[in-house]
Amino acid sequence: MEQERNKEKFSMAEEIKAVLKKHGINQKQLAERLGRSYVGTKKLIARDMHLSSLVAIANDIGCPVKEFFEVGETEREMKT
Repeated sequence: MEQERNKEKFSMAEEIKAVLKKHGINQKQLAERLGRSYVGTKKLIARDMHLSSLVAIANDIGCPVKEFFEVGETEREMKT
């Protein structure tokens, strides 16, 4: 169970990174735009994230929150 949960967290972190890349934003830029430190932003993405954090990131980069849950689709889109 714990291993499954860790896998889900990793997948969400990777999906967030893929969405950022799709929108041409790196984690450092996101940190600046959210008024957070770079290290704090990296930790935020890597750990459990609250829905309010996802909403803030989505609003900042101009995408719907649901884009973070389209697991694997973002990466496939970027490869084509």
